[in-house]
Amino acid sequence: SVLRVRGFGRRQRLDGVGGALVGYKAASAERLEANPFMSPFGMAEPITATIEFKGIGRAKLRFHDVLVDDRAYLAGRSVALAADFTASLATLEAHEPKENVGWRGMLHPDQCRAYQGLYLLHDRQPGKIPLVLVHGLMSSPDTWRDAVAALSADPVLRENYQILLYEYPTGFPIPHNASGLRHYLTKFGKTFDPEGTDPSMRRTVLVGHSMGGLLTSMQIRHGGKSFWLSLRKSGAGGIEGDDGSARSREALKEMVYFEPLPSVSRAIFVCAPHRGSGWADNPLGALGAFLADKPFEVFDVAGSALGGDPLQAVELTGEENLLETSLLYHPSNGIRDLHAHSEVLETVAGLPVGEGIRIHSIIGNRGRAAPRESSSDGVVEYWSSHLEGAESEQMVPSGHVGATRSEETIGELRRILHLHIGRRFPVETAAPVR
Repeated sequence: SVLRVRGFGRRQRLDGVGGALVGYKAASAERLEANPFMSPFGMAEPITATIEFKGIGRAKLRFHDVLVDDRAYLAGRSVALAADFTASLATLEAHEPKENVGWRGMLHPDQCRAYQGLYLLHDRQPGKIPLVLVHGLMSSPDTWRDAVAALSADPVLRENYQILLYEYPTGFPIPHNASGLRHYLTKFGKTFDPEGTDPSMRRTVLVGHSMGGLLTSMQIRHGGKSFWLSLRKSGAGGIEGDDGSARSREALKEMVYFEPLPSVSRAIFVCAPHRGSGWADNPLGALGAFLADKPFEVFDVAGSALGGDPLQAVELTGEENLLETSLLYHPSNGIRDLHAHSEVLETVAGLPVGEGIRIHSIIGNRGRAAPRESSSDGVVEYWSSHLEGAESEQMVPSGHVGATRSEETIGELRRILHLHIGRRFPVETAAPVR
């Protein structure tokens, strides 16, 4: 069938031998059971067809998975294969819901639980480093489509990395969604490396845009009791006591008592509001927070774990700590968690990063000539996106929403990913595909 490719930036194709096609694999019940990290919308993979003639009247048609091997032996010699990495992503999008999942996930998160998950774009390839991309508020994995196409078209990255996308309803509280990401990353390791023998699994790279950067941050830091105590110098109270169900206490503990994931060795933050954003405090942000459905199950977990009654929770701990206040008195959601100088976010940003984990920042300034310290991507100010201890900090001339599709952002991602495997990123091949 004919495929129309729309809405992408640069078309990421490679010149070579053969016909560039797309292979689509539907998400049947059997396939989803065999691979719990398959998207419910299936998989679309770039494949290349070649024909080799074997004497008179004989020809052999072959299909090549270019994500596995982008070369083939034809007529006794090795040749580069043609490929179209944009077309495969466009095919996958054609099988996704037509509704705005990002908007719905913010306003009605309970209705989007079925979409939440960590998804492979291709069957797991042992030995390749997991590269996990996490979208931001009111968004979806589609925000990464130009980046995915460009990274896939880079032969060095294609050989060494395997891309995964994390999708989540952004209307849920940030600690809740961060706990979900932690769960899926842990499950991914247990599923594909149960014996811990694949070293690539311990070199995982996380890339988080906007709110996704906050979820990423909570995968690489030490939380635990120090995090709980720092929220208002309160004891663990109902979490460790006998109040509430065991399930409720365990769920809340997973949100608060976290440690750096041993599988993650590098994190990249793209326009991440580590200390909140003034956007969440303006009338538009306040309206969004008001309209967002209250994720009742999350609140019930917090309330039950802390004794059910807010006043009882205060008695248990001796004072109103921040977590109780945000989850019980003023029910949390994704937007409320983002307000400027948020105590929760500032606490997270101050937690120690796991030993040996490298961090990088990509920060938008909309191409304006303002001093770095007073710059903004239009949503997140520099004072919020800046992180002490970052190995690199790259300013890009884009706004907040467009940062994931910016060629400068994608170029910096490529540089860091080359660095991660000990390769020097060649400036002269910054755009090796057409």
